[in-house]
Amino acid sequence: MSTLTRPRAPFSLDEAKLASPAAPPSEVLRTGLVERLLATQSPLVTVVAPAGYGKTTLLRQWEKEDPRPFAWVTLDESDDDPTSCLAYLAAAFDSVEPLAADVFDALSAPESMRRVGTPRLALAFASTTTPMVLVLDDLDRVGGRESLDAIGLLCDRVPQGSTVVLSSRTEPPVGLGRLRARVRLLELGANDLSLDRSEASTLLESADVRLETDEVTEIWERTEGWAAGLYLGALALRSGGPTVSVRELRGDDSFIGDFFREELLQRLSPDDAEFLTATSVLDQLSAPLCDAILERTDSAERLDRLTRSNQFVLQLDRNGQRWRYHTLFRDLLGRELRRQGDERVRTLNHRAALWTLESGDPETAIRYAAEARDHELLDGLIQRAALPVYNSGRIATATEWLGWFDDDRLLEQHTPVAVLGAWGNAYSGRPHEAERWLRAAELGADGYTGQLVDRSASVASWVAVLRAGLCPDGPERMRADSEQALESLAPGSMWRRYAHLLLGCAARMSGDSDAAEREWDVALELAQSAGADPLTTQVMGQRALLALERGDLAAAREMLAVVQMLPGPPLGSYATHGMAVAALARLSLVEGDHERAGRELMRAQSLRPLLTWALPWGAVRVRLELAHVALGLLDEVACRTLLMEIKEIQARRPSLGVLLDDIARLETQVGALTTKNWNWAASLTAAELRILPLLATYLTLDEIGERLFLSRHTVKSHVTAIYRKLGASSRSEAVERAVELGLLDASVFVPRVKLGHNG
Repeated sequence: MSTLTRPRAPFSLDEAKLASPAAPPSEVLRTGLVERLLATQSPLVTVVAPAGYGKTTLLRQWEKEDPRPFAWVTLDESDDDPTSCLAYLAAAFDSVEPLAADVFDALSAPESMRRVGTPRLALAFASTTTPMVLVLDDLDRVGGRESLDAIGLLCDRVPQGSTVVLSSRTEPPVGLGRLRARVRLLELGANDLSLDRSEASTLLESADVRLETDEVTEIWERTEGWAAGLYLGALALRSGGPTVSVRELRGDDSFIGDFFREELLQRLSPDDAEFLTATSVLDQLSAPLCDAILERTDSAERLDRLTRSNQFVLQLDRNGQRWRYHTLFRDLLGRELRRQGDERVRTLNHRAALWTLESGDPETAIRYAAEARDHELLDGLIQRAALPVYNSGRIATATEWLGWFDDDRLLEQHTPVAVLGAWGNAYSGRPHEAERWLRAAELGADGYTGQLVDRSASVASWVAVLRAGLCPDGPERMRADSEQALESLAPGSMWRRYAHLLLGCAARMSGDSDAAEREWDVALELAQSAGADPLTTQVMGQRALLALERGDLAAAREMLAVVQMLPGPPLGSYATHGMAVAALARLSLVEGDHERAGRELMRAQSLRPLLTWALPWGAVRVRLELAHVALGLLDEVACRTLLMEIKEIQARRPSLGVLLDDIARLETQVGALTTKNWNWAASLTAAELRILPLLATYLTLDEIGERLFLSRHTVKSHVTAIYRKLGASSRSEAVERAVELGLLDASVFVPRVKLGHNG
C-alpha cells in the first residue's frame, strides 16, 4: 500500500484518504448545486443521501470552483479508532496550515484523548487563520462513539471563513440537532441530489445511450433521478438485447440488485463478470493483488480497460496503480459474490490476506483474514501487529482485533492472543478481564502448537511473563516466573525486556534495591534498542524513584529530564507513565517546589483509573509515592483517598512483599496528621475521573451515561460529587476548576462558532 508518512503523526497515513477522489472519465456537471455551495455562508454543510446519488462527485466539482483550499478525509471503518480518526483530521489541517507538534503528540495518547487530544485538536482547528473547506466523506462508515464525538466538537468550533462538510449515507450522529439551534446549516439531501431531466439526458449520452425524448423522460421518472440507477440502466440499455426495456427499470434497491445481476452482469464477458465479482472483496485494488487472489496475470490491462468503460471503477492515483469500486457497485458485486457461497468468499479473502502480508502490510492482512474467518492466520498476524499498533496509540484498533477472540474456547486455542489481550486489559484498567484472559492463557499454554512471532520455543514463556506482570501470588512467584521466561524466551523476543523489568520489580518488592537496579538497567537497554518503547518511561521512572530514596537528587533530576524529552504522547497519558509522574512529584517536593508538587499530584489523577489490582506492584507503588507527596503538602484528604485505594488493591493482592511495611507506615503517618489542607479535588474517585473530561463536551448527562454504560442517576450522582469536591456550583465552573488544577487541558476552552457565523 502506498503511504504518506507524516513525521509527527503517530503512524503512517494512507495518502489516498487525504486526497480528493479522482474523477471518472465523464460526469454530469451539477452547476446549480455547486453555485449553492459557493454562495453559502454556512459554517457547516451536510450532504446526506443513499449510495449512488453523486455526493462525492458534487463535492469534487465544488472543490474545482472554490478558491479556498480543501482538506479532504475519506473515512472508513479503521477510523472507529479515535487515534486514527483524529490523526487523519490533524494531517488534513496540517496540509493547509501547519499544526504545532504537540497536537500530534497529544493524539497518540488514547487514554487521555477526551482530556487532552480532542480538545487540543479542536483548539488548533478553531485557531487556523487560513479559510478552508474540511470534507469528511463516507462519514457513515464511522461508528466509534469517541470518533463521532470528536467530529461533533470540530463542527462546533469552525473558524471564521471556513466550512466543514459532512458527507454520509445517513444523518451523522454528531449533535446536528444542537447545532441547528445554534448555527445556520446548509443541508442537501437525496431530493437535492437527484438529477433533473436535462442532467439525466446528459448522463445517458455520456454512456453512449441514445434514446428518444419520451424514453429519457420515462427512465428518469422510473429511477427518480437516482444517478446510479440511471447509469446502471444506461449500461444495460447500451448492451442491448430483447429483454432490456426502459419500462422495466425501477429505482428501488431490490429491483436494481436483480436487474444488475440479470441484465448487466450476464451481458459482460464471463471473464469480466468474474473479475468484477471476485475482486469486490477488496477495499482497494491493485493489479498484483487482483492477480494474486484470482491466480491470473492480466489484471492491469483489465483494470485499465474497465476504468475507461465503466464509471463505477474509480482510479485512486495518477499512475494507474490503485483503484476502488463505487460503493454501490461494490455492494451489488458483493451481493452476487455471496450467492456463490461462503467458501468462495473466504478463499478470496484468505489469498488477499497472504498477499498483503507478504507485501509488508500486516494491518490490511488482518482485515482480510478476519473476513476469511481464519483464526489461525489471525493469530500470527495479531502477534506481529498488536504491540506496534498499541504503542502507536491505536488502542481501540488493537482491542477490536483481540475482541474477535473473546470467547474462552477460542482464547484457550490461541494462547498468544490471550496473553496480548490480558496485557491490554491490564494496562487499560480492566482487571477482571485481564485475570480472565490470563486464566485462558494458562489453560491453553500446554496445547498450543502454533508458531510464535518472536521464535520462542514455547508459549509458556509468554504466559510466565504475563503471570509475573499480574503478580497474583506475590514477589517470589513473580521472580520465579520472570526467571523461567528468561530461560526459554528467544534472544530477540520483545518479552525479554518486560521479563527483566518484572524481575527488577520482584527484587524491589523483596527489599533488594541493588538487584532491582541491575535488572532495570538491562530492561532499559533493551527498550531503548527497540526504539520508542513505552517501557522506557516506566523503567526511567522506577530508577528515578530509587535515586530519590538514596538521596541522589542529581541522578533523579537527570533521568526525569530525559523522560520529559522522549518522543510520544504527553506524560501522564499511559498507565506506564505512573512511576515517572510520581517521581516528578517527589522530586518537586524535595526541592521545595510545593506548587509543582501539587500539579504533579493532580496530573497523576488521570492515571489512577488505569492503575488497578491487575498490575499491583505499579498501582501500589505509585499511590504510595503520591501519598508521601500529599503528606508533605499536609493534604489529609488526598492521603486518605490514596490509602483507601491501596487497601482495596491489597485486598485483591495481599502478597506485596516489603510494600506491606510501607503501607503500614503510611497508615501511621496519615493517622498522625493534625494540620489539614482540605484539597477535596484529590479525593475524586476513578469513576468521577472518567466522567470529568466529558463535562467539558457538549454531551448531556444521558449521553455521558451512554458513553460510559451508566444510568443517568449514576452519572448525576457522580457529577454532584465532582461539583462538591471541586467547590463548583455549575458544569462550566467545575470545568474551569479542573483546568486550574491541571486535571483537564486548557484547550477544552475552545471558542464556539458564533450564531450566524459566516454571515
